[in-house]
Amino acid sequence: MFKMEYSLFVILGGVFSLLLLLTSFMKWDLWPFSHYPMFSKYQSADTVGILRLALVRKDGQKYWWKPAYQHLQRDYAAEFLQVIKGDRDQKSRMDACRFVIGQDKHQAEGIESIAIYNRIIDLKNASSVKDEIVLVVPVEETLSQFNAK
Repeated sequence: MFKMEYSLFVILGGVFSLLLLLTSFMKWDLWPFSHYPMFSKYQSADTVGILRLALVRKDGQKYWWKPAYQHLQRDYAAEFLQVIKGDRDQKSRMDACRFVIGQDKHQAEGIESIAIYNRIIDLKNASSVKDEIVLVVPVEETLSQFNAK
């Protein structure tokens, strides 16, 4: 029927498959059948914080920043915060403010300030959302400081 060499491969393949299935279903951390432990540990958090930008007009109306490219809404708020609070020069701060205003889909006139919010979402109760103001950047003041130099 089978040659001796082939039956050895079938037996070893069966043992390997059995160990693979056991480590998968029993969630054992058994090398070489599982991932490196640093990447396979389950981590949970009670809350998640997301930085968001809001544009505030002179009449007090606030609306969330909606750039043309969706990934900017997710990624740029943290970068904007670093530019504004960091050791960057005034021109970098001015460029960051102009970029936020220029990329917005609303194209609203009369932007007074850019507010950076930390949206905190409770993962146990998804309807529980809290917005905390991190920083408010006065746009006209930021732009006028550069123009005065």
